[in-house]
Amino acid sequence: MAMPSPDFSLCLFLIPERVQMEEQFKTLIVLSHYLETGRFSQFWDEASKNRHIVEAVPEIKKKREGTCAFNKLFSNFATS
Repeated sequence: MAMPSPDFSLCLFLIPERVQMEEQFKTLIVLSHYLETGRFSQFWDEASKNRHIVEAVPEIKKKREGTCAFNKLFSNFATS
């Protein structure tokens, strides 16, 4: 497994703290943390509650489809 890219964390330094304290931004930070720490089921639970935030992120649909394909392949392999 590859190490997470630090791009999101580095970009946080460019955003004023008052903006980071807004509820939508806090949610985005939590979602990023879940992904970086491999807590994928928690990510998807939180993402489903905040679809408007997740859908605003470019490429999310493409990555979600890749994840679903991987999960399907893994579950097929695990049950064989």
